[in-house]
Amino acid sequence: MDFHNKKIVITGATSGIGLEIIRQLQPFHPEIIAVGRAIEKIPALPGVYPFAADISTQKGVDSVFDFALEKLGNIDIFIANAGFGYYEKIESPDWEHAEQIFSTNVLSPIYGLEKMLEICKERKFTYAVTASGLGRTYMPGYALYCGTKYALHGFVSSMQYELPANAHLCTIYPVAMETEFFNRAGGKKMPRPFPIQKVTPAVKNILKDLQKEKRSSYPYRPLPFIIWLSSVFPFLLKMNNRIETKKFNEFVENNG
Repeated sequence: MDFHNKKIVITGATSGIGLEIIRQLQPFHPEIIAVGRAIEKIPALPGVYPFAADISTQKGVDSVFDFALEKLGNIDIFIANAGFGYYEKIESPDWEHAEQIFSTNVLSPIYGLEKMLEICKERKFTYAVTASGLGRTYMPGYALYCGTKYALHGFVSSMQYELPANAHLCTIYPVAMETEFFNRAGGKKMPRPFPIQKVTPAVKNILKDLQKEKRSSYPYRPLPFIIWLSSVFPFLLKMNNRIETKKFNEFVENNG
């Protein structure tokens, strides 16, 4: 796939992976609808049109498509990158708390793909979904977040067999990034998991995989081997999660 002059929508564009994708796409001169809530964080760049929307709602996603089609005429690439996490101990029932993260991390990208299938008909398009390495494994403190990413992994893996020939679907599985994600999930004092990757090389790998039209993108290249190793030798994952559980319990005790 060639990025030159493509019409692109990116959600979660105000920071992290989304913002870095916008920067690295600049040499290709695309037109980009950059979606987020705090759009003042999106730099003024040629061909970039910031758009404020709450993509955790159907109305919000519909507004993104309405704006993109009015501004661009069509959409060649949609990158459903928006998402967030909780780092927390679940102790009491809270329907709205769980609903909020599932609406943003799961329902929104599912609905976005449905919209692309509706509007593109026989025209070729790419739809990329940012999942997580925690959609292929698990870690204490991230129960709801893992749940959303497992749901995405299952949905996209099934949809790969249902898509028409004009649709290309890619799932992105990043590891922990040096972004604001953790500060938002649990604050500056929360422990960081291993491994952690810098955003710039991660996005370079993501864009390479999209250009090659891969179905899965692992920005941290050793991750597939780590997943395989932990499936063959599950005690390794258990050992790691004992360490993470200790860090999590200490965090909860000190910040309860």
